[in-house]
Amino acid sequence: MDKHQIMAHRANWEVIFLYLSCDLIIAFINVDFPAWVVDSLDREAARIGVTRQSIIKVWLVERLKEEAKSPLAV
Repeated sequence: MDKHQIMAHRANWEVIFLYLSCDLIIAFINVDFPAWVVDSLDREAARIGVTRQSIIKVWLVERLKEEAKSPLAV
């Protein structure tokens, strides 16, 4: 699948899995946020000099790692 085909699939909001040479699988997703969340993300991203996408990725990964350390509540 070439770059143009991938972008066409993304435009249709389909989840696409790309198998990279390093065995990393990337899934493209669409997430809806309220406008105030997007504004807050943009402010924080600008404050630390990264993109909105970068801050979302970092925060999600940090949270998932923290959750993985915690025992499940019963």
